[in-house]
Formats: sequence, C-alpha cells, structure tokens
Amino acid sequence: MDTAEFQKIIWVCERRPDSLSNGVNRVIETNDPYYICDFIVAFKDRLKKDDIKKFEDAMIEIGDIDHMYEFMYLLSDIGVEGFDKERFEEIIRTSDNPKLMMYSLGFVDGIDKEKMLTALYETKNAKYIEQLSTDIEYSELGIKDRPEYEEKLKEAKEFYYFPKCLEKFKTEDNEIADVVKIVGQVMKLNGNTPSQIRNKAYLINVLANYTQYLKEYHKDKYNTKELEQMSGAVEYLKFAEAITARNEPLHLYEFAASVETEKRKINRRSYTIW
Repeated sequence: MDTAEFQKIIWVCERRPDSLSNGVNRVIETNDPYYICDFIVAFKDRLKKDDIKKFEDAMIEIGDIDHMYEFMYLLSDIGVEGFDKERFEEIIRTSDNPKLMMYSLGFVDGIDKEKMLTALYETKNAKYIEQLSTDIEYSELGIKDRPEYEEKLKEAKEFYYFPKCLEKFKTEDNEIADVVKIVGQVMKLNGNTPSQIRNKAYLINVLANYTQYLKEYHKDKYNTKELEQMSGAVEYLKFAEAITARNEPLHLYEFAASVETEKRKINRRSYTIW
C-alpha cells in the first residue's frame, strides 16, 4: 500500500462511518507500523476495544521493539481507551533493552515504575541507570534519593555489560567484545524485506550505543588503537544507518537521539514522529 492509497482509506473512513471496520483490517494487512499509528491517531475516538486489540496484535506481530515502544508511548500520550498498556510494559521489561526501559520510566505515563526500574537494574547497564540521575528529563523520578540506587549503579559499572541481541555476532568466546568484528557481521545482514531492514537498523543502533558504552565505562580494557577504531566504527555506523533506514524514520530518529556523533545529538523528546 502506498501513501495515496492509505490516504484514500482515511478519506473514506472519515465520510462513511460504516467503513471503519474495513479500514482497520486493510491497515493491519499492510504490516506497516506508521500506517497503524497514523490510523489510530485519526480515529482514536471511534475505535472499539476490539479494534485496538487488533492493532496491538499487529504491532507485536511486526516484531520491532522500537516500534512497540513508540506504539505504547503514542497510545498512552493521546489517551486511547481500551489500550492494554500492561501488555506492552511487559514486552519492554523482558526485551533486555535498557534504553527503552529508561525511556518508559521518563516518558510513558501510567506504567508500573517500580517493575520497570527493577528490570532496568537487572540489565546492569550503567549508562542508562546513571542517566536516570543525571539527565533533567528524569529528575522528577527522584532516583538519587532511593536507598538502593548508588549500590545498583556501582554494581552496574563493575559489570561488563553486553547486549543479548548481539550475542550471535560474537566471533570468539573472549570475555572482551571485539566490536569492530561485530560491525562487520552486522553489516553482512540482509536488508531486503521491511522486517529485515528494521532488524538491521535496530542492531546498527544498538551496536553504536554499545561501542560508545565501552569507551565510557570500560576503556581500560582496550588499547589506544582499539579505542580509535571504535570512534571510527561509530561514524561508519552513522552512515550505514542513514542508508539502511532511509525509509525508516523512527530508526533514523532513534539513532540521532541516542548516539553521540560529530554532530550534537538531539533531545529524545524534542519532537515525536507522529
């Protein structure tokens, strides 16, 4: 389905209330998360609980964790009735993605913050645990005042974190990750279908974040040459993401929002893509 056809569906549903159910089904059939979110925004006051459940199932079936987070953020932000927020909270908590857990704590209203914070602690990712106490976006959480926080942060800084989604790209069983080799493995992935493109774009972003994580929290484990290679890898991944995700604005935005490159990064919530 192209944009013109999607806009025609919107036009028909606006003028013929009896066509809404058909419109829901046709949009779901596209497997396009952008069309799904745009349709919900357009008709949120007319959609039934069963419709929302269909859209939830479709987003989960698409299988892109970044899009699932944005779906949860969007539907919470615009107050969609009948949305099973707890269902998506659980997906984020079990995703092993500490960045999305941090985003959820800061930007998604009505979640179980205690459960989400516990899940973030369990990842032992020092960067995103620490940002809860240093970034102004999370100041209202009062994380620094929590009795367990300093110990959890200390424990995370001492732990050698490695993203589970990159485990399959380890070329050796060494304890210390060779991110330059992993870059090569990720870049060999196919990017022909929308699902493959989203997966590759997601992994490029995770890898760029992780490369910077190592330089910030574990640079003592690498020599000067390896650290220089890491800096070059981040810039290379930036251009790779621009090509891979050229038709995936969410992934382009996510890279720009979370990866420090030669150009200053943007604020995570300076705008939303919808």
